[in-house]
Amino acid sequence: MKNYDNPKMFRDEADSLERFVLSHQFLKPYLDSYNIHMAKYFLSGEYECRKCTTAWGGASAPSSFFYERRKQHMKTKLRRFTAVLSAMLCMICCVLSAVPAFADDTESKNNLSNVKWETVSSGFGVPFSSNVMSYYKESHTELPKNYILIYSKYSNGNQNISFLCFPDDSVVGYYFPDNQFRFMSNTDANSFGSYRYYIDFDSSGKQLYRSSADRFRIDSPDSSYRDAGISYHFGVDGGAIETAKVYIHCKLYDWSDLENEITPSLPDPIAPIVPFSVQYSRKLTTGMSRSGTLSAPGAKNDGEPITNNNIDVTVKLTDEYKQAMQKALD
Repeated sequence: MKNYDNPKMFRDEADSLERFVLSHQFLKPYLDSYNIHMAKYFLSGEYECRKCTTAWGGASAPSSFFYERRKQHMKTKLRRFTAVLSAMLCMICCVLSAVPAFADDTESKNNLSNVKWETVSSGFGVPFSSNVMSYYKESHTELPKNYILIYSKYSNGNQNISFLCFPDDSVVGYYFPDNQFRFMSNTDANSFGSYRYYIDFDSSGKQLYRSSADRFRIDSPDSSYRDAGISYHFGVDGGAIETAKVYIHCKLYDWSDLENEITPSLPDPIAPIVPFSVQYSRKLTTGMSRSGTLSAPGAKNDGEPITNNNIDVTVKLTDEYKQAMQKALD
């Protein structure tokens, strides 16, 4: 506890408080100059001198009386001023400490832009998709409502095409930590049959073998669904994830946050198929030309400088177009 018996200490304390407030800009809106001057007015004893002179009928009061009264009132005013200041500082600190809580609402969510495989906009963009779908149709009358096509290559050059099928009531998700396609459903697994049909080809496209597989059973993250499983696991099923092309024909969710739908945008269903692609031997630029020296031994112009504007152009039919034509012929 400070010793306030000396009136000068009260004035110094008031001046110190004023300097503190004025040196902290964020306190100025809360403590205006009127409050500061009133605090100095009470602490200085001038208010008590006027009040007590009136109380003694205009006569001068004893100096000891003024001193004691000034001391008591100065202590009271100083405590009140300090309490108000402390309360405002506490309030500001509480507000500032709560700011990080709002940052959680802006946390980024998973999406398909940060996966290692390529998303294609049509089943025609997945090599051998017609082969695996024909394989599926050997035991089913029509394609399922929800399915995913995945093409990938092995390190030895062989290729894999997988057809993932899900019951109509399924919720399909991608589990980013382990690169897995998962689902949950209330459909009886035994009556549904296989959840994955796949075919392996060699590097030339010759079929090696084909088979089907069940899902790998896991616990459902939602108690309203009785069955859940892993349909495809990159690194275990098929080839390397970096070589994969995936077509998604269902709503897809982040398995770790089922409220976050990550379904890729589907193309216009009536958009025409691009029939061919064009590639050039070198990048096209303006003012293209090739300069060199003609090599024609025995010819009159052998060794002469020449310039030409020729480029090599390669036109290829797209896989989408070839598969569409094959489907039309079947």
